[in-house]
Amino acid sequence: MVTRFFTTPRVRITFDDRLYHLGESIDVTVTLAASNEIHHIRSGEVELVATVKYSETIVSSEFPRAGGGTPSSYYSVPRPRTLRTTSQFEEEYTLAAVNFVTDEMSISDDMEFTAKVPVTDDPPPNWQRGTTNHRLIVLMDLAGEKDVHAERDVRVSILPKA
Repeated sequence: MVTRFFTTPRVRITFDDRLYHLGESIDVTVTLAASNEIHHIRSGEVELVATVKYSETIVSSEFPRAGGGTPSSYYSVPRPRTLRTTSQFEEEYTLAAVNFVTDEMSISDDMEFTAKVPVTDDPPPNWQRGTTNHRLIVLMDLAGEKDVHAERDVRVSILPKA
């Protein structure tokens, strides 16, 4: 029995490094460096993902139980205590997904794929509550090998274009 170990191909994501606005498209080039080995690609996809981070503080009042054991405390009004609870949230939303490999193929040399990734017209939920970061994620399904994953930050303005 002969076992062959493949080196995982390298992926490079390129696009114009500029500020994108809602409703525009990002022209993406995905370069797969095959390292002169034969790779069988089943599928390839590029996703635009938004990560929204925010915190939420809830303020509530807690009243201690009336009475502390002495007869005079049964008739006093308890003072409320203010409680603050802060929770951190991180939410991810896939805003667009575009397939750039639709038919299974084999490659042995470096290869480039192109995709036009739309930036949705609507901002992600909860964007106004904290900070929002966008990134492009490339996912490639390779037959009999470790799948390929690469990502790169992209600047997207959620505010209307001036």
